[in-house]
Amino acid sequence: SGTQSHSRSFAVETSNGGARCSGPLIEYQSCNRNSCPIDCQWGQWGSWEACSVTCGIGIQSKSRAVLVTPSTTGLQCIGEDTQIQTCEVEMCPTECAWSDWQEWTACSATCGAGQRTQT
Repeated sequence: SGTQSHSRSFAVETSNGGARCSGPLIEYQSCNRNSCPIDCQWGQWGSWEACSVTCGIGIQSKSRAVLVTPSTTGLQCIGEDTQIQTCEVEMCPTECAWSDWQEWTACSATCGAGQRTQT
């Protein structure tokens, strides 16, 4: 809060045994007792968290906290408290996998010991 003052001077000087003026020449009082607005302030961004996967494409995030909370007349924080991005770790290994067997082919011989193959 601030301070303000006002002053006065003698309009008539004391003379011939007259009574002296009493009281101060200057008076002070408080003014503007309203608090100054306090604006929001963000803290520093934290480090990126580990990727959500051990291989392939995942996500990771980092965050920040409000360092100074705004007063009711102050400016609110602008922006988000969390950032998210994709992250890519080494490619995932690909394992061999067989398909289902197809139908048997026709026999290679009409009699005797022929062979059938399956692919």
